[in-house]
Amino acid sequence: MQKKEIRKKVLSQRNSLLESDISKKSDSITKNLFSLHFIDEAKTVMVYSHFGSEPETKQIIDKLLHAGKKVVLPATLIEQKEILALYIDSDTRLLENRYGIMEPLPTEEKTAKPEEIDVVIIPGVAFDEKGNRIGFGHMYYDKFLSDFKPRTMKIALAFELQIIEPFKAESHDIPVDLIVTEERIIECKAHA
Repeated sequence: MQKKEIRKKVLSQRNSLLESDISKKSDSITKNLFSLHFIDEAKTVMVYSHFGSEPETKQIIDKLLHAGKKVVLPATLIEQKEILALYIDSDTRLLENRYGIMEPLPTEEKTAKPEEIDVVIIPGVAFDEKGNRIGFGHMYYDKFLSDFKPRTMKIALAFELQIIEPFKAESHDIPVDLIVTEERIIECKAHA
């Protein structure tokens, strides 16, 4: 199957989840995520604001802030097809972007440099167990992650239904190191 077909099929399955299922599964994902020593040891964690039927991230953001972590959220520069990583706190006002995603307002003085971020939590539509990712096809995250050092831990959040058979990644695709689902933590072997 082509990426386009996989994206359509997985999104259809994910969008058919009941709100109560999304909530319950998201709680399990949050619990699994916070069991990782990478989160415990990180000083700065980049998360994203969930959208639609994605695993919920509000609780993750709140827990990270409560734990005294520096938290970074992406702001999408749609015209430039880029992501800006912005520091937030519990008072940061988020606004809905063109895609319906809640984001901080892009401002240079709150921008986090890639070397300041220890863990990046990444959304996606589908993943294989090697860590290859299918997003929405805009390549924002692939472009953004290309500036990060290999030591930065890249963690995807996904429901089990988003884990698919291995597929051929393209040269610009950047794999994740771990996938956290409601049932397990998958250590990816993209380069094995």
